[in-house]
Amino acid sequence: MHIVRLFIASSIVEFKHERKRIGALVSDANSLCMPYGTVLVADFCEDQSSALALSRKQEEYNQLIRQDQLFVLLVGSTVGTYTMEELVVALDSQENNGIPQGVLALCGPAVGHLASASSNRMLRVENTPGAEVASLLDGQRGCTLKRFQNADEAVAHIFDCLHEMGLVQPKLCIEGGRVRQGA
Repeated sequence: MHIVRLFIASSIVEFKHERKRIGALVSDANSLCMPYGTVLVADFCEDQSSALALSRKQEEYNQLIRQDQLFVLLVGSTVGTYTMEELVVALDSQENNGIPQGVLALCGPAVGHLASASSNRMLRVENTPGAEVASLLDGQRGCTLKRFQNADEAVAHIFDCLHEMGLVQPKLCIEGGRVRQGA
């Protein structure tokens, strides 16, 4: 089995329900991916035990980011210091090592207006907490910025990104709140 790992970074409090739903849908997708020899694993910082940590816990998360194929950032009303650090680590690792293969920033309903940029794969966030995220992603190869209204839409973007990167077969979609094989 080929394991495809994705790291989900965000404010834990602001996106508590979305993170739980994303984890459930990624897990549900495995019934469709396993016949193709792929298993999806979503890494969330709150899943990593800190009970016996010998080093700064954030460094353990950063190490996961450097190993996962897709880094997903949920951008809300704020982007905290650690979340921003995770994005910078992902972009640096991607530039220097090619991993993660993709960086996907998803802007939630609290972000505000998105305006089209020159590339059809990039959107700019104007006058919002996501503006700093957009400026870091601008011009970076393998980076995408999209909007989402709910967790199901966020997962649909994640699945599209994984499929476009050639990491997941078959094409997956969310239909009626369930993971389905797409066309």
